[in-house]
Amino acid sequence: MTLSGAILTGLVICAGLFSFWVYSRRELPIPAWRWLAGLRFLILSVVLILIWDPLIPVSRTGIDSQTSWILVDGSLSMKSSSQSQNGPLDKIIEKLEDLRETPSRILLFGERPRFIPMDSLELVQFNEGSSKLGPALIRAAEVGASEAIIFSDFRIDDDLEDIRSYIEDSPVDVRFERVDSKRRNVGVRDFSISRNIRSDESIFAEVSVFSEGLGERDKIKVQIFQEETSVAVEEMEAVSEGRLSNLIIDLPEPKNPGWIKYRVEVEILADDFELDNQKYTFFETIPEDKGIVLVSFEPDWEPRFLLPVLSQASGLSAEGFLALGEGQYLSMKGTEPDEAIAEEYRVREAVERSRFLVVHGFSANSPEWVHAAVQMGQATLVFLRDGTVANDLGISTQERVLDGEWYLENRLKPSPLAASLSGGDFSFLPPLSAVLPLSVPSSHLGPLEFRRDGIGQTQSPLVLVNSDEGRKALVLASGFWRWFSKGGSSREIYRRLWAGVLGWLMASEILENRNAVEPDLRVWRENVTIEWTGFGLAGSTINLAVSEDETATRELTVVVDDGGRFVTDGLPSGDYTYQASDFKTRDVLGTGRFRIENHSLEWFQQPKDLESVKSELSFSAANIGNFSRSLHTFISPYLLLMFLLSLEWIGRRQGGLR
Repeated sequence: MTLSGAILTGLVICAGLFSFWVYSRRELPIPAWRWLAGLRFLILSVVLILIWDPLIPVSRTGIDSQTSWILVDGSLSMKSSSQSQNGPLDKIIEKLEDLRETPSRILLFGERPRFIPMDSLELVQFNEGSSKLGPALIRAAEVGASEAIIFSDFRIDDDLEDIRSYIEDSPVDVRFERVDSKRRNVGVRDFSISRNIRSDESIFAEVSVFSEGLGERDKIKVQIFQEETSVAVEEMEAVSEGRLSNLIIDLPEPKNPGWIKYRVEVEILADDFELDNQKYTFFETIPEDKGIVLVSFEPDWEPRFLLPVLSQASGLSAEGFLALGEGQYLSMKGTEPDEAIAEEYRVREAVERSRFLVVHGFSANSPEWVHAAVQMGQATLVFLRDGTVANDLGISTQERVLDGEWYLENRLKPSPLAASLSGGDFSFLPPLSAVLPLSVPSSHLGPLEFRRDGIGQTQSPLVLVNSDEGRKALVLASGFWRWFSKGGSSREIYRRLWAGVLGWLMASEILENRNAVEPDLRVWRENVTIEWTGFGLAGSTINLAVSEDETATRELTVVVDDGGRFVTDGLPSGDYTYQASDFKTRDVLGTGRFRIENHSLEWFQQPKDLESVKSELSFSAANIGNFSRSLHTFISPYLLLMFLLSLEWIGRRQGGLR
C-alpha cells in the first residue's frame, strides 16, 4: 500500500468512528441510529475518495474512440497579419478539410482550455493573452481522447520538458501541425525611467527591444513621449531573432511635479503584430521639498549612521549638515572641497524645503530659524540636549542631562513601534547615555523604557508627540549609534527602531497629502485584477471612484483587510483617474491616475521545437487499449453522493431528528 493509500485508509476509519460517535453520543437515541451512522460513514468516505481523486482504468470501447480531438492555439500570436492574404485560421480550416469524414471536436487553448463547436471555428478571434498547452492536453486525456492534433505557431508558454512529460504520461496519440508563417515584427520587452544617481537633474530611459523577420538594412525607430509630447527619437539596427537589445536614452527633466506618464513606441515598415509596439510607464518627479534633511549641532556618530537608515527605509533622498560654528556647516553629501562647506543660508533653505526634518543636539542655543522649523514641522525627529526647550514641544523634563549607563527594558509597551520591534532581544544592546529624564509623567506615548545601571525607576528614551500641529518624535537619550556599530542583531534593532519612527511620522504625512490609498502599480495589463494599498487604513471602509477621460466608470465600496490591502476588478485599456474617500467622513484619502495597457509579449516567445516531441503510443494502440481517468471526471460519484445524502435526510426526518 502506498503512503497516500494508507493516509486515505486512516481518514476513512476516522470518518467511520466519527459518524458512529455522533449518532451514539451527540444525537437523540432512535432505533435506526446505526443505519444513519452507516449512511454518514458512506457519505464521508465518498467525499474523501473524491478529494483523493484516484485514476480509474477505463476501456476505450464505447467512448467514441474514433473522434479526433483538434487543439487550436487561441493566443494573440495566431492573429492574421495585416499583410497576410492567407492567415493561420485559413490554414487550419484548409487542413481540417481532410478530417471531415471523421467526427472532430475543437478544444481552444490559451489561458485556459474551452470547447467550441466545429462550425464556430471561423469566428475565433485569437485574443488569449497566453498560450498554455499543458492544461488542454490533460483535459483531452480526461475525456477519453485517443488522438489529438495540435494546430499552433509553437509560441507556447509551457516548458518543452513539461510538454514531453504530459505526452508520455497520457495514452493519447499527439500530432503537431505548425501553421505559422514568417512574419515581420518589432516589439518592446521592457521600459523604465530612472534618475541618474550622479545628478538629481537628469533622467534616462532604458528600453529593451526585440525583432523578427527583419533584413540587415531595416532600421527600427524608437520614440519616447512624455505625456503626449515627443521628447526623444533614436534609430537602431535590427535585432537578431531571439535576442534583446537594450537602449539607454537621456531625457529632459520633467517640469511638473508628481507622476508623469511616459510611452515608448517602436516602428518599422509593414509590422505584422502591433500589440507589442508600445509600452507605458510612470515616473514620479520628487520636488525639492520631498527629501530628508538632518542638521546636527553637536555632531557625533549618530548622524553618520542615522541618515542612511532613514533614507533606505523611506526611499527618499537625504542630506545632512554638521554645524562647525560661525554660521558654517559641513555637508555630509559634498564630495568636492568647494561643496563640503555650506553657508547657513543654504542649510536654512534645505530645512524649509524638507519633507522630514531631523534636528540632532537641539537646545536653547540652537538658531531661531531652527526653533521655528521644529515648531512648525509636520513630521520632525528631534534629539534634545537640554530641558529648556522641552516644554515648547509638549513634554516636561529636567533641565540637565544625567550621565551613566542606561539599559533598555526587555519588554515593549503598546505603541505604533511594537510591530517593528517585536521579537527583538534588547538584553544584549549597548547602554545609552546622557539621558534627559522626564520631570513628570508624560501623557504622550513612550514606546521604550530603560533604567540607570539596570535598577531604579524607569524612564523613556523616546516620546512620540501627536498634536494638531503635527507629529514629533522626541529623543531624550544619546548613544543609539552604539547599537549600529556593534553589528549583528543590535544593528538590526537600530534599523527597525528608526524605520518604525519614520513610518509613524510618514503616516501623518501621507494622510495630509491625500496619498493613503494608492495602486501597487501605475501600469496594469488589460482585464487583470488591480491590487491596492491603504496605508494605515486596515479594517476601514472606503469609497473608490475610478474614471476614464473624466467620465465616471465605476464607483464601489471596499473594505481594507488587516494587511492594509484590497483588490478591484480589471479594466479595459485606457487612462484612468481615481479618488478614494472615507465611507463615513467623506474625507479624501487618495487621488491619482494609472494606465491600463493592451501590451502582448506573444511574439517575444520564441517557437519551441514541438515537432521533436513524439508520442510513444501508436494510434492503433491508443484506440484499442485502456486508459485511466481521474475520478472527478465521472458523474457517478456525485450522483451517489446526492443519493446517500437524500437517504440520510429522509431517515433523520422519519426518526424525529433535525
